[in-house]
Amino acid sequence: AGQGFQQTRRGVDFYRARAMQALSNLCRGTLIDHGGDLMAELQASGFKEAKVQELAKSKKIHTQKFLNISINRLEAFPKNIQKLDFITELNCSENFFVELPPEIGFLTNLEKLDLSDNKLRSLPTTIMHMTNLVRLHLYKNDLSVIPDEISNMKKLQELNVFNNKIIKIPPTLGEISSLREVNFADNKLKTIPSIDGLTNLTRLALFNNKLVVLPPITGITRVQKLELYRNALDTLPELGNFADLDELILTKNWLSSLPDDIDKLQSLEVLEVNQNLLKTIPSSVGNLKMLWKLMLASNKIEKVPPEVFTSKLKTIDLSSNLLVEFPPGIERCSNLQNLMVAGNQINRIPSFLLTSFPILKRLTYEGNPITWDGAVGQKNVVLQQELIAKFSAIPSSKFLPAAQ
Repeated sequence: AGQGFQQTRRGVDFYRARAMQALSNLCRGTLIDHGGDLMAELQASGFKEAKVQELAKSKKIHTQKFLNISINRLEAFPKNIQKLDFITELNCSENFFVELPPEIGFLTNLEKLDLSDNKLRSLPTTIMHMTNLVRLHLYKNDLSVIPDEISNMKKLQELNVFNNKIIKIPPTLGEISSLREVNFADNKLKTIPSIDGLTNLTRLALFNNKLVVLPPITGITRVQKLELYRNALDTLPELGNFADLDELILTKNWLSSLPDDIDKLQSLEVLEVNQNLLKTIPSSVGNLKMLWKLMLASNKIEKVPPEVFTSKLKTIDLSSNLLVEFPPGIERCSNLQNLMVAGNQINRIPSFLLTSFPILKRLTYEGNPITWDGAVGQKNVVLQQELIAKFSAIPSSKFLPAAQ
């Protein structure tokens, strides 16, 4: 009898061990083909009530807070998953979900929810009950709208809706003051509602949309990275005193000017305004004491105010503009490491290129009508030879061949 008892006990322990291993497999996202494990049976049954109840009643199971069912080629979301309302993190990414059951709203302890890389077309309004969510990933789906009820997520810090089909951001989004990162890039937005209530926002990504106008964004004073490139903006909204903004990326818009008071952005380190319609830039850019990267390629710039060029600058790109000479004052950029002026109308190379930039690593000026022959005198020929001797060892430096 004692031996039978021991065998029975070993059998129970073995079953429990297999169940826990199955849950571990589930938490690693390996639901497919586990030879009869409880989790595999659970999936095969479509998360039937009895199976979920069996799992939810296990005291050991309640120590598992992270559930990962990603990369399982699932098409139907398990409707009875609300029985696992003790989990705090749920990863359902890289499946084939088209919709979510309303029951998902019962997972009120969730802090992190990843629904990225599915085929979701909408979200149930029951998400309003997920008031503990801190991070919500929805990128790479087919969403066109976000429910107004998202405003109930008062603890939400990160919202990523990149690469969907969003045409409108709910105005209630501006009520979630806890948000720190918001990504609506690569959607179909033409404008956005007021977001001045996002007082803790540090990153706003709106690139690759169809934005033609933006509301004033003076309230998001803590923003550090503002990504507005690849839109249709012809003017900028009032930026306010963004004391922490260190990256402003405006490439590929329709901007013909930058605000004169851009020097209010005293923490700005990177300013990228490539592929716009600028003819010049304000001299106040030179007052940006932290600016080290200035990207202005593919505009219509004819002149740059000398005040713009400071010793802080390390990278300057003025390629594909309408410059007829190296901009006066650029020789003051003694810490310059990258200088690109290719594709302009420059016809003379200044001698300060040899002396003013002791740590220059990259120099490009191909595609300019530079004359190296005797038409400018023997001095220019010597300069050409000295430049080639200095920079020819730098693979990224490009030169025009000497005129024949």
